[in-house]
Amino acid sequence: MDYKLFLALSVLLPAAALAQDAHYPARRAGLWEGTANVGNATVLSKSCVDTATDRKMIDYGYQQLKQHGGQVSVNVEGNVVHVSSVAQVANHTMTIEQTLTFHSDSKVTGTGHTTIDPPFPQLAASMPTESTSELHWVGPCPADLKPGDIVTNGQKHNVSEIVSN
Repeated sequence: MDYKLFLALSVLLPAAALAQDAHYPARRAGLWEGTANVGNATVLSKSCVDTATDRKMIDYGYQQLKQHGGQVSVNVEGNVVHVSSVAQVANHTMTIEQTLTFHSDSKVTGTGHTTIDPPFPQLAASMPTESTSELHWVGPCPADLKPGDIVTNGQKHNVSEIVSN
């Protein structure tokens, strides 16, 4: 495992935390676009969601967290969700503190603070690191995307197919 898994988990862990609480604010069905900035890395994403696949995306994030011995704590205060996550990545302990704000059913922003102990050599100069994220609803899903599709930095996957395997 390498630092790229760290980047993936940095994006998935906050979503995984939401699986712990059934009362997080709902997102509107349709096409969502997002940008996550983790240290010097930027992850661009598009996802086509409906109620069932949105939940599967969250469940997938939770599965990934559990595979790495993860723990999560969630505190929901109205439209603000505070998430604390800890996971093992190889011989490293990754701790993420993040706050997600649901501005409406069509916009979510987040800020976070991540530490890795010991740091990955590739990331040592940037630890601890701050992160920001923004997801926003665009409209109906285009014809080339179906509910459950996630496109991250140009690679397309369907969460329903991943979770059912």
